[in-house]
Amino acid sequence: MQVDHQCRGEFVVTSIVGELDTPDANEAWTELLEVLDFSPRGVVLDLARCTYIASAGISLIVRLVQQLRPVHASVRIANVSPRLRLVLDTVNLPSLVPVDGTIDEAIGKLARIVQHAPLA
Repeated sequence: MQVDHQCRGEFVVTSIVGELDTPDANEAWTELLEVLDFSPRGVVLDLARCTYIASAGISLIVRLVQQLRPVHASVRIANVSPRLRLVLDTVNLPSLVPVDGTIDEAIGKLARIVQHAPLA
């Protein structure tokens, strides 16, 4: 499992590569939290190269949303395979973290949210 962050203006695209599973949960959490170093106004979790997500991975995404909420940074998910989408839908994650088809679509929606949100 690998986590990569890339700045796109005031947003960060965080790519998760490999399996987001229990054995990697602590390492993944540490790497996900690095997104805070960028002080983003929003985060897109790019799951294009995520091959598997377990309940521990779902928990990490929820925890990330909770960490970013106090600084008014929203989280969206992009590039989800049909197999992963089934998992996300099963646990109703899209009701907390919206899912978009592409990174650009997610950033566009974050930009509209940021226009109406206060600065942290």
